[in-house]
Amino acid sequence: MTPMGQSTLDRYFKIKNNNLSTKKVKKLTKRSRLSKSKETMKPKSSPKACSGNEVISLVSDDEDQELNCSATTTASSNTTLEYDADIKASPGISQSPSPKKKFYSPTKKRRISMKSPIKAKRNLNVSLETEGKKVNNTGITKDMDDNTTNFTRIICEYLDDRNLKCLMTETSLNLLVKIREASTPAKRIVCRMFWQMEQWCRWKKIKKNASKAKTIDDPTVMEALNYLIDNGLISVARFNGQTHDLDFDQLTKVLYADELKEVCKCFNMKAKTEEAAVQLLRNFMNGRTNITNYFTNLSQAGTTSNNETRALKKLGEKAGHCYKLADEARKTLKELYILMYIGMDYSVIRDNKLELTFLNEKIGQETYPIDSSMVDSPSVIFKSRLEFERYLDAHWTYEEFLVKTGTERCRLIESVFDLYKGIPKEEIMSYATLPVWLRRFTAPNLYMKILEEGIVDLKKDPTNGALVDEILSCIIAQDIFRQHKKAEWISERALVLYKILKDPDEAAKVLLKGLKSLPSEAKALLYPRALLLAKRKTNKIDDQLAFRLTAFARGSATWEKEIDAEHVYKVPENFTGKGKLSFVEFVNGTRTPMDAEAYCIHYYVNVMSTYTHGGHWEGRIVTTLFFLLFWDIIYARLRLPGLFLTRYQSHPLDLYTDSFYSNRKPMIDARLQEIEECTEENLVARMQATWESRPESDVSSGVHRAIGWDNVSSVAKCLGATGVAALCRRLATQYQYAHSGFPDLTLWNVNTKKISFVEVKTDSDKPSMKQKQWLLYLLDCELSARFCYVGVHTRRARARNWADVEYSDDDV
Repeated sequence: MTPMGQSTLDRYFKIKNNNLSTKKVKKLTKRSRLSKSKETMKPKSSPKACSGNEVISLVSDDEDQELNCSATTTASSNTTLEYDADIKASPGISQSPSPKKKFYSPTKKRRISMKSPIKAKRNLNVSLETEGKKVNNTGITKDMDDNTTNFTRIICEYLDDRNLKCLMTETSLNLLVKIREASTPAKRIVCRMFWQMEQWCRWKKIKKNASKAKTIDDPTVMEALNYLIDNGLISVARFNGQTHDLDFDQLTKVLYADELKEVCKCFNMKAKTEEAAVQLLRNFMNGRTNITNYFTNLSQAGTTSNNETRALKKLGEKAGHCYKLADEARKTLKELYILMYIGMDYSVIRDNKLELTFLNEKIGQETYPIDSSMVDSPSVIFKSRLEFERYLDAHWTYEEFLVKTGTERCRLIESVFDLYKGIPKEEIMSYATLPVWLRRFTAPNLYMKILEEGIVDLKKDPTNGALVDEILSCIIAQDIFRQHKKAEWISERALVLYKILKDPDEAAKVLLKGLKSLPSEAKALLYPRALLLAKRKTNKIDDQLAFRLTAFARGSATWEKEIDAEHVYKVPENFTGKGKLSFVEFVNGTRTPMDAEAYCIHYYVNVMSTYTHGGHWEGRIVTTLFFLLFWDIIYARLRLPGLFLTRYQSHPLDLYTDSFYSNRKPMIDARLQEIEECTEENLVARMQATWESRPESDVSSGVHRAIGWDNVSSVAKCLGATGVAALCRRLATQYQYAHSGFPDLTLWNVNTKKISFVEVKTDSDKPSMKQKQWLLYLLDCELSARFCYVGVHTRRARARNWADVEYSDDDV
């Protein structure tokens, strides 16, 4: 040690013996700096290392803030190790590089080193590894990137919730604890490998995942990797010098194109692309072995060698050790994200867009109307691991269903039907105790969704007719799950009975039973099918059944005729009938193609001059009015479980159920009364207050800012308080049914305050029952509503009268 350094230590121990305060010691050590030393810094285990119980810091307080010290390495920071395919030691064993020299500046308040510096520890008797883990075990730290921060946060939230810990296995729980206790680089590795494609990767990728944007030395990364391997979070595929744990397909995916081309050169093959290299190697492996190589290898190694082993050996040498997130760890994290973000649309997680959601929220591109304090724990749904496991099994079955096609899909649907029928009655009744809006998170609901969507696939084979009828009968008979689909199921079963099973009388009985049991508006969805079946001239149903069906649905046959209509004769550009019709009009001297809706707006505003403004918004305008006036009620804090299960919801879970109105009935009724009594100024002011109080980046399914505030306020002024209240009443009382089917166009005149809602139909287009119901509702509320038929056969389309037409099998 240099004299100057020895002097400093002597003064330090002298001060200590005099029992001076630590603060004075620190101040004194700042004043004196070590001169440049050419001695090698020894590891803590070296006999020449300082053996005192307390060691002064070799850097100033200013350096504490500037230096990003590594708490897990025992080597000098200027040492760089290349951990690549050539590593001979096992990746599960820590590698400690030999220490090299460090240099300290005696004049500057910083250390100078060949690489990023590492601050000396205050107590060298404490294990560096232990101290490093202690630093990194604080959960979310400032050193983490955003993705790792969110990843760690969701793990901590789960582990800190006593009600949730019972929902995952003991193995999964232990893995999550190990992740929480891991160093920051280790957390980064797990986070990135989970969100990236599920495949093997090499050291270079591991290091990139661990370092993010910061520079981390190889020993630190290796220590993090060893921790993950030792705790079962990372799986390793090794090369033992002759064979690799990975097969040919896996190895070719791991290697880069240049590396594959180099392997080809070893066997005198030339490839221009990665795909060509893989194919050449595959052909080489399947080819005959040269007899010379056979005897050469036999004499040298004592074993035979064929083309396959030679190629795999070369590929294994190039690949080296490979790493992948362990299957159990991936399964655990998938379950965790399903549980903690169960209120979100799972497609966000399925498509790996959750991290993008976090990023958009951070930069302010997306905000959410849900306050964190309103979010309930998933424990309101699942009380035990068994209940959560049942849901998971159904969830993964549905994910499997989405990717299968053809015969495989049909076979899966049959197995799902068996699973559904095998659910005990007691279990079904336990699900019935859940609120309606939480029943979607149950196994029977998911199985029923698979069966409902799979009917289309089963119908492609007429021999499945009996199975389809049995499935529909089964799901129609229950009254707990997916009741908003019951009218569609009944209509579909009647079609299957008539067209596939050739039993028209049974089809009529199914329709009659549905017409008696369904709510008034929902049963209207069966009217078209009932009329078509009752008026058939071939393969007729029983006269008595036909009379009863007609009695139910007779009134709906003339609904389209009762609604006012405008006929606009216009020849479409693509008159072949293929694709969406396009109409051409000259606007300001420019030939402009338009769809039917845009042409109608042009016709009413520019040709007829009846209105000054128009928009093709369909239901977006009415839902915007509703959300602006009922925002506080929609997102009210109610003493009901599970309305909000994650902050990333755009609306409460009961919005699309019949419970939405019943849960808020007093508030909704009072608000509707207030709106009716509002003046025009107060009405617009109410809406504007919500419009301006919410950020433009709000992710809300109701407020559509693309319409523009000027248009929204103009429409509200033209409607008046009574008209706005009428529109909101239908949405507030039956949002699940009425949120669709609103007329295509909203047209208004700012001068006369005349407003009208128009449903556009071309020659081949027919209005749906929901569209006709909305038009009739608007007319009942004394609001202007009509059809606009555009094309060359508008009168013929208008003349449709289902009560007087003979129908074919295709119509039914």
